[in-house]
Amino acid sequence: MKDRGKTKEQLLHELAGLRPKLAEVEVLEREHKNLKEEVRERKKLYEMLLNKVNDAVFVYQPTEKDITSNFIEVNDVACQRYGYTREEFLGLTTLDLSIPEDWGNVSARIEKLRDEKHILFETVHLTKDGRKIPVEMSFHLFDHLVQPIVLFIARDVTDRKQAKEVLRKVEEKYQNILESIEEGYFEVDLAGNLTFFNKSLCKIFGCPKDELMGVNIREFTDQETAIKGYQIFNKVYTTGKHIREFYWDILRKDGTKRHGETSVSLINDATGRKIGFRGTVRDITERKWAEEELRRSREQLRSLSTHLQSMRETERTLIAREIHDELGQSLTALRMDLSWLEKRLPEDQKLLLEKTQSMSELIDMSIRTVQRISIELRPGMLDDLGLAAAMEWQVEEFQNRTGIKCELTFHPEDIILDQDRSTTIFRIFQETLTNVARHAKATSVKVSLKETMDKLVLKVRDNGKGITEKQISSPKSFGLMGMRERAAHFGGVFKINGVPRKGTTVEVKIPAGN
Repeated sequence: MKDRGKTKEQLLHELAGLRPKLAEVEVLEREHKNLKEEVRERKKLYEMLLNKVNDAVFVYQPTEKDITSNFIEVNDVACQRYGYTREEFLGLTTLDLSIPEDWGNVSARIEKLRDEKHILFETVHLTKDGRKIPVEMSFHLFDHLVQPIVLFIARDVTDRKQAKEVLRKVEEKYQNILESIEEGYFEVDLAGNLTFFNKSLCKIFGCPKDELMGVNIREFTDQETAIKGYQIFNKVYTTGKHIREFYWDILRKDGTKRHGETSVSLINDATGRKIGFRGTVRDITERKWAEEELRRSREQLRSLSTHLQSMRETERTLIAREIHDELGQSLTALRMDLSWLEKRLPEDQKLLLEKTQSMSELIDMSIRTVQRISIELRPGMLDDLGLAAAMEWQVEEFQNRTGIKCELTFHPEDIILDQDRSTTIFRIFQETLTNVARHAKATSVKVSLKETMDKLVLKVRDNGKGITEKQISSPKSFGLMGMRERAAHFGGVFKINGVPRKGTTVEVKIPAGN
């Protein structure tokens, strides 16, 4: 009899054998479900990361024949920046975004991805509406996956380009300014090696630009100045302060010497780290020559002035002596003869007697005038009795002539000076009293003559209206200039200052010369 089917026991036995396989299927289904969930989560994360980036991001799958192909993924920034929808992007390649004239360059660079795996370069992209965007393109090839992909990031560098252009213009302007100034400009590292300079520095150093770069600045001076320069630069490095007017001798490439005036300051980087020095060099050789010539001229003029004053004093002495001896004696003899004649006239000759008396008075007045002129030209007591006596006489004459009270003090009372210094002090004192009488409108004058610390100090102070700065600095104040030159001849100092409505003070200090 033929078996029409399996028995119940057999079916149960087969079912029991299938249960483990069903369990495996259930496990596989759960794993598949979990895997799909993980893939979905990873895709969300991937999309979120793409859209968090501020740059345009593109993904495509290259082939063995063509390293470029249609995009398979783009982020929101790419759509916003280029004006294409995501669907439109899926039909485009990298070259579709590039300007036509740069296709060859872009293709050649992307081909290097096969070997280098990562490339970076700049180009210009076109948006959907035709706008041009300067971009920095970064390509990354991931060929270790099941299917190789290229991650392509396009960064808009418009702001960077504009900033670079602004910086370029600023640097160009800065360079033009540096090249237009006469001063030499330099930048050196901490060791003193030149890292930047302008044409004027080349001219000052007498060295072409291609030979100057990297040369240590101490090569253009002598050893003594180099040591001095090191001290200056070290001070700038230590204190951070700007040093001005550092003078040094420049030895040019051809061996000639120039005089330089330099300023130096510190260079810090963005973090504040000290990296070098900058400064300017001014060629002051001509100025030095002019100053030296002016100094020699001043010395010659001062010597000439001293010589003229000496000659003037000599002439005054001779004239005073001639007036006193010749004219004074003649007038005295004439007075004696007239007196003799007067005694012999008869008493009844009243008219002649009155005439002779009048003549006698005139002769006496002339004698006094001769004595006054002789003393004013050269007080004999200055040579015979000394400076103190001559000043006392001058004070008495000043008071009698002007009515201005004058107080004179000496310390010590027996000041002894050589003839030249005595004459200088007396003439300055005499000129000062003359100025008081003419301009001060004073009622009293105080005069002191002191010898302290090997210096002779003359001070004259009045209570008049006070001299002004304009009067002191006036080129027509020849009297003040003369007094200043007299003091300077002995290495002395002449000072004058005034206070409105309180008076003027003159102070002279010269070495005593004892």
